[in-house]
Amino acid sequence: MDFPNIKPPPYGGIEEEYEDNSLITEYEDGSQQSRKKMPRSRRIFTLTWKILSDADYQTLKNFIVNTAVHACNVFNWTNPLTNEVIEVRCTKFNKWKAIYHGWWTGDIELTEV
Repeated sequence: MDFPNIKPPPYGGIEEEYEDNSLITEYEDGSQQSRKKMPRSRRIFTLTWKILSDADYQTLKNFIVNTAVHACNVFNWTNPLTNEVIEVRCTKFNKWKAIYHGWWTGDIELTEV
């Protein structure tokens, strides 16, 4: 399953961060011990559209809500900055706002699997 073919976020509309995969245990004497919680750190992408047409918004909403079922299904997303195809799930479909008649603003979060 692939992410829908809609207008990509504009320049500056893609943020990338890495999940903290460490586990730190603190002891009564104040010392700490740490280890990896998972074998790798997953990337988290936040995609922000300052302006997205109603047609693209409806396509995106239908895909996330009905096809991907939010975080239930994994899909392929192509990073428009690098052309890398990444397996992700939608971990947040945040609040969207109609800013003009037929135009929307909002963001989603995709987490690498």
